[in-house]
Amino acid sequence: MKIASDKLPQQLKGVKPIYLVTGDEPLQMDESLAKIRQHVFDSGFDSRERFFVEAGFDWSDVKASYQSMSLFADKTLIEIRIPGGKLGKPGADLIAHYLKHADDDHTLLVSLGKVDASGQKSKWFKAIDANGLVVQIWPIPANRMEQWVDARMRKAGLQPKPDVARQLAIRTEGNLLATRQEIEKLVMLFGVGVITADQIDESVSESARFDVFELVDALLLGDVKRANRVLMLVQQEGIEAIIVLWAVHRELRQLCSMAKSMEMGEPLDRVLAKFRVWDKRKAVVKRGLSRFRFKQWQQLLLRCSTIDQTIKGLHPGDVWFQLSQLCLAMAKVNVFSSKV
Repeated sequence: MKIASDKLPQQLKGVKPIYLVTGDEPLQMDESLAKIRQHVFDSGFDSRERFFVEAGFDWSDVKASYQSMSLFADKTLIEIRIPGGKLGKPGADLIAHYLKHADDDHTLLVSLGKVDASGQKSKWFKAIDANGLVVQIWPIPANRMEQWVDARMRKAGLQPKPDVARQLAIRTEGNLLATRQEIEKLVMLFGVGVITADQIDESVSESARFDVFELVDALLLGDVKRANRVLMLVQQEGIEAIIVLWAVHRELRQLCSMAKSMEMGEPLDRVLAKFRVWDKRKAVVKRGLSRFRFKQWQQLLLRCSTIDQTIKGLHPGDVWFQLSQLCLAMAKVNVFSSKV
């Protein structure tokens, strides 16, 4: 059964043999996974095993997990995260085998990126749809963003004055993680109750905040000095590395798609219109697109996967150092060899 994420609470009845959460918006992904996880535990499951799928992953480890018999009769949630976004044939075969041998003591919770139309026609996707629950994460449309922010603020105990939700929605430009952080900061600064536009401005000036969108624009402009300064301030303010990575990854993914369209012969202005680049950002995006070709943007995008693994503790290294290296590569001209 396929549902949108906002319908999830109504569908959490009993425990399905398998759950799939698919999409590319991190806040809704994380919150949907948390709701399913809590429901499963509330339903009597008392054990959890986690697997992160990366290059060379051995799917037989998952099979061994659900085929094993616990001495203590534990009911186990098996969580499979696929940061790369592709299940692949070994994963598809594992899903088919699991569903054929599913029992009441195990349930699978799979999360991966957006599954396109062809992927939804695959046997593995149809099998999950028929036997479990598929939660599809969609970005909040621009025309609903203000309503989403307003509801989120009220849920946190805030009562936004007219235009306050709109002001916050414009500021965070669709980054739901950043929006959540801004709302949490408002609660800390002013407590629950009425929030005015002046208080929104005060919240910004109180922290002398450089947000992640200023960082992204500095990178596109190739302004290394400013990018380093903003990244340092963002880290000092305690903004989570995952939010910075989300913003950079989102921009790189869009740059990859735009660069590929241009290399296939589409005019720049048409590409900018197709990808809904705001008028105020067109000059910045044009500057960035003029720096590298598709393969070079793609190389940078692949680095995001390693940083994501570092954040999750699955890859060694200093995540902020890795972010700074990614930013330097993104902002600086001629960091690639001529062979690329």
